[in-house]
Amino acid sequence: MQEVANAVGYLVRRAVDLNLDAGRLVLMGHSSGAHVVTLLGTDTSYLTRAGVSILSILGVISLDGSNYNAMAEFLDSPGPVAQSLELAVGRDLGRLRAIVMIRPLFGKSYHSLGDSKL
Repeated sequence: MQEVANAVGYLVRRAVDLNLDAGRLVLMGHSSGAHVVTLLGTDTSYLTRAGVSILSILGVISLDGSNYNAMAEFLDSPGPVAQSLELAVGRDLGRLRAIVMIRPLFGKSYHSLGDSKL
């Protein structure tokens, strides 16, 4: 997570050179990347350590993220999925509870669930 936050910090610091608007960044990720960008958009500690204000993040687009309830994921997907999740976030119950709490810090939030039968 911190590596991605540090990359966002690099973009913010180099925004003028890269012709970016440092106050209008949108983070987007798929699958485990969706989990990473969701955490960056809801837990300001990563961006703070990277020297970036959450106000630089205009939006977060999370595609096909399955680990929004990390505690349940350990029970629902034993084996390689749970092992990978443990390597990524550990098994500290306090930390896992924090991960479950997805809430927008600013503005509106839209959540959509696709129908796998379509």
